[in-house]
Amino acid sequence: RYFEDPSLRTKHRQYLDRLKWHTMLDNPRASFTRVKADSINKGVLDNQGSPTPTPHRFFVDDDIYLDVYDVARIEQAIAASIEAIFVLLGESDLSKRRDPISWSKLEEMFIAPINV
Repeated sequence: RYFEDPSLRTKHRQYLDRLKWHTMLDNPRASFTRVKADSINKGVLDNQGSPTPTPHRFFVDDDIYLDVYDVARIEQAIAASIEAIFVLLGESDLSKRRDPISWSKLEEMFIAPINV
């Protein structure tokens, strides 16, 4: 439900502006393999051609997801995950509790074709 709310990109812009994008993503010489949807990986568009929400898989305290390279789509997925975490754990308020999101992890990871 949060993926469909475009206002979240504006609401969480202060965090989205901290993202680091790997230069390979805009390299015109980079080649990416086109894939076809199958029974497990259904693609990123529904039958009407509208974007489907990006699936998120949590592992302990890490939100793990993969998406196509589209800045707006990736920002929307990240904004949706920030909103969900804030709804579940409370918004950032260091005077009351530890921050529910590790911003240092967000800042040290590049959005890249491969992250290992």
